This record gives sequence, structure tokens and C-alpha cells, in this order.
Amino acid sequence: MIYGVLFYLPDSFDFDPVRTFLKERFKLVDVITNDPLFEDSTMVWLDSESISRYRVHFYRNLNYNGSNYSGAQFKYWLNLECMKREIFEIDPMGKAVSEFKQVFSDVIVIERNLTRDSSIDEVLNLVKR
Repeated sequence: MIYGVLFYLPDSFDFDPVRTFLKERFKLVDVITNDPLFEDSTMVWLDSESISRYRVHFYRNLNYNGSNYSGAQFKYWLNLECMKREIFEIDPMGKAVSEFKQVFSDVIVIERNLTRDSSIDEVLNLVKR
């Protein structure tokens, strides 16, 4: 299951301020990918056991309704079989998304929720049981 949100930003957006914000405020680290769809890196947030809990992908040339955009996609994978073990903080990505939206509100063009299979509220209710 994937919980995520995709922010469309102006075409050819400079991601450096976003990367700096995520590194300094939320301690995300760069991960080099060989995928041509991604900008030169994907960032991940690691928990105290160095397990990647969520990622932020940076995209170029996203076509949406006939227009090109850059994109920042926050993605959080949930494994329902071991969810209680995996989630030691409730929704660790939520604060990063919320603050990203506040800090970069003037450049966000479109926001799209990418939750699949169930809502994050349904997922968190499972964890609280």
C-alpha cells in the first residue's frame, strides 16, 4: 500500500531550496537513483534503525492536462502485515508534508493525493488497535 501526495511545481523548478529544507528540517538524506524519470536524487527519511520510512522523489517534465510541470512526490509505503512494528511514530511524513505546503505554498500549482487501497486515517486506525 502507498500513501502519498504529489505536488506539481512550475516547469524547470529549482529543487535545491526544497532539498535544503528537507535535509535541515527533517534530516532526509539523498539517495542516488539510475531512473531517468527522477531528478538527480531521491531523498529518504531514515528511522533510528536506518530503515527508509518515506521518500521524496523529484520529477521533471510531468505532463498534466497538457501542461508540463516539475514535481515533488512524498511517498510512504505501508506493510499491513508488520505495521505495528513499522510505524513507531504516527504518520512521520505528515509533518514534513504540512510544513512543505506552508513554506512552498507560493510555488505549488496543483496538489494530488495518491493514497491507494485505503486512506491514511484507515491505516492509522489499524495501528492504534
